Formats: sequence, structure tokens, C-alpha cells
Amino acid sequence: MRKAAKVSLFLTVSEVGELEKSLTNKIEDTVAGDAKALEQILEDHCLKFHPQHYLILIIKWLLINIYGRQPGMVFVTEFSHGTLENRSFFLIALYRVF
Repeated sequence: MRKAAKVSLFLTVSEVGELEKSLTNKIEDTVAGDAKALEQILEDHCLKFHPQHYLILIIKWLLINIYGRQPGMVFVTEFSHGTLENRSFFLIALYRVF
């Protein structure tokens, strides 16, 4: 998981709306429970949005829940090191917001 860098990017309101709509569509088009697809979407968009943007938080929340329900990922001992690290990172990110 790549941490978001500070990027100076200036967009118009309509460009932001289009970017949000595009990300929303990608999230909605993802097959339920497909952690790999959501991880890729997050990776592709983590530099375009603030880490606490509501769509980024939705992806993190979805991944946290998927990680605990997928076969082979029900128990913490079944997680790969990377998955466990990602889940911890996402939980901390959500905790800081709420």
C-alpha cells in the first residue's frame, strides 16, 4: 500500500465531480467481496484523493470487512503479512476520522 504524497493539484468543481463519479462507478462495478479489485482501485486513486475522502474511506471500510470474511482470511492467523498490515493501516485510518 502506497501512502499518499502531498500533491498540488488544482481542479475545477466539475472536474472533481467527474473524478468522484468515476471512482464511485468503479466501486459499484466491483464484484462484491473482490478484495484484489478494491485494492487495485485504492492503489490507482490514493494519490488523487485525500486519505480521508469519503470514497477512499468507503474502500478501506469495504476491505476491512472483506478481509474478515473471505475464505482463508477469517482468522488473523490466516492473513498474509501484507494483508494484515493493510487491515491495520485501514483500521487506524478509519479510527482517526471517527
